[in-house]
Amino acid sequence: MKIEILYSEICNLYGDYYNHIYLEKNLSDKTIYKTSLYDTPKFINEDIDLIYIGSASETNQLLIIEKLMPYKEKLKEALRSFGLAESSIIVYLAGSQDKKPNGEIRYALSQMKGIKHPFNAWGLNMKEYLKTQEQK
Repeated sequence: MKIEILYSEICNLYGDYYNHIYLEKNLSDKTIYKTSLYDTPKFINEDIDLIYIGSASETNQLLIIEKLMPYKEKLKEALRSFGLAESSIIVYLAGSQDKKPNGEIRYALSQMKGIKHPFNAWGLNMKEYLKTQEQK
């Protein structure tokens, strides 16, 4: 199994670092890559079984979005391989916490998908909103 841990230097809120240790100690026959913010992700040129990104502050989320935008299509392709619909892919890429994202996150989502992020739909409501937008 190949695992890539992205940006652990800024994605480490709520004890996420221990998740890395847990994976290392409890999985046999694994290769773990730790990709820093300034490295090219391994998933670009290599098949990776699990991409792990820990939780991050909203400021760091914006930085992560900026860093991952060039790889948007590659991420979407990987998620499609699991049979996910386009609306589900956007929820995965935009985050699915049931809390309202700040204005910069809404703007980044609109840039990715060309959809104006609504002020009354986020988190658990976002998937249904995106589905209706795609049907228009």
